[in-house]
Amino acid sequence: MASNYDVVVIGSGPAGYVAAIRAAQLGFSTACVEKWLNKDGKTVFGGTCLNVGCIPSKALLDSTHKFIEARDHFDAHGISTGKVALDVPAMIARKDQVVTQLTGGISGLFAANKVTGIGGTAKVVGPNTVSVTDHEGKETTIEAKYILLAAGSIPIDIPPTPVDQETIVDSTGALEFSAVPKRLGVIGAGVIGLELGSVWARLGAEVTVLEAMDSFLPATDRQVAKEAQKILTKQGLDIKLGARVTGSKISGKGTKKSVTVEFTDGEGDKTQTFDKLIVAVGRRPFTQNLVDESVGIELDERGFVKVNDQCATSVPSIFAIGDAVRGPMLAHKGSEEGVMVVERLAGKQTQMNYELIPSVIYTHPEIANLMQLHKKAKAAGDHKTASHIIKKLQNKVTSHIVNTDYKRKFSGVAREQIERIPGFKSFSEAKGHFRPTEKGAGMTKKGVEAHRRENPGSKLQTAVTKKPSEMDPDSKDAKRRKSFCARSKGWTGERGKAARARWNC
Repeated sequence: MASNYDVVVIGSGPAGYVAAIRAAQLGFSTACVEKWLNKDGKTVFGGTCLNVGCIPSKALLDSTHKFIEARDHFDAHGISTGKVALDVPAMIARKDQVVTQLTGGISGLFAANKVTGIGGTAKVVGPNTVSVTDHEGKETTIEAKYILLAAGSIPIDIPPTPVDQETIVDSTGALEFSAVPKRLGVIGAGVIGLELGSVWARLGAEVTVLEAMDSFLPATDRQVAKEAQKILTKQGLDIKLGARVTGSKISGKGTKKSVTVEFTDGEGDKTQTFDKLIVAVGRRPFTQNLVDESVGIELDERGFVKVNDQCATSVPSIFAIGDAVRGPMLAHKGSEEGVMVVERLAGKQTQMNYELIPSVIYTHPEIANLMQLHKKAKAAGDHKTASHIIKKLQNKVTSHIVNTDYKRKFSGVAREQIERIPGFKSFSEAKGHFRPTEKGAGMTKKGVEAHRRENPGSKLQTAVTKKPSEMDPDSKDAKRRKSFCARSKGWTGERGKAARARWNC
């Protein structure tokens, strides 16, 4: 007997579970199907991100950063700890505990919002029909007015280095090492490779990163990438650019196993032997066998579901979001797409701005950017490097931490006003500690008008430049001036002082 829902979401990662919860909040009867099983063989929600991606990797990055701080930097702060010991199994156990807590949290959110969670493998067999096979092989049918595909992505395998999850591992296996490998190879100097390489380098592994591209982080600002490469090299990552892997051979038995990697660089053919090898060359959409061909959903040559700007497919009742569609494979991008789709189903006019999707590489220091806007502004010739704008940024961005580890590097692109930064990249510790201050301080009338056009409902206002003696004390402008001067008393920065002077405070 078929179950009936308004909305069925396939996949419970950041795109799927957020979409399911929002749909239920908007009054839709909602189900979310998830195939993931934990180590105990039970269905868990959260997808790749919470189970073997963003969350566990950040847990290990946090733990290993604390290890380095305690071992190398506490003395400078007058803190003595004695010899700092390392317990890898305990570190992995903490990571697992974090994952369990957060995936359990999603189950709680489903229950609180009346989302029906269903364990099993889903396949769309009709415009409004989903077939679900549970983990015991039993098949059931679900009917729905709308279907959301949020199946996520999986690591890309490459023929020269077949993954066995023992000696040659992907990003999932790299989270489960029981001991620190003496010699660790990483194929790919992207986000995943650099983060996982950093984790194990901090714990003592000799890490070599083999990157096929000739430039480091080619999608990132050149100044930031250059600085990042220097610092990561000092931290123990031997980054070899233009190194194209051509083969591999595993030798030895048990704990003595190793893998010899063959690669070619500018100097010719080379080999290097590692105790463990991480393959981190990217991810691909997990859309195989997701939709029956008879339904008519179109995939592109890379396996992504074809959608429009509102994530609608060629079938009116079916939508696709997250890693299964075009765009950056980022958790927050998928979540926002999920919200957009279900809100539009509810009659709202929600629309995503794909130019405002930030991304971060969680190395130390962290590397953040708004790359789409950066590329657009550079193409238009509106680019200013950090050396030109850093002084003006000092009053636009402040840090709430005091840290002596690294210099902070900024690169921004600006149009007419320095305060309107359409693409901004920062290379620094603790991205979450940066926030804009003295908003709009010193903006010209033209700048304020442009800000209002781009941000409907903004309360940003132009300065009242008349002197108090020239105004009626009961006039609107006099009241605005009085209010602004009261609110801006604490503005001590250069731009804040200039703004107060302009308002005759």
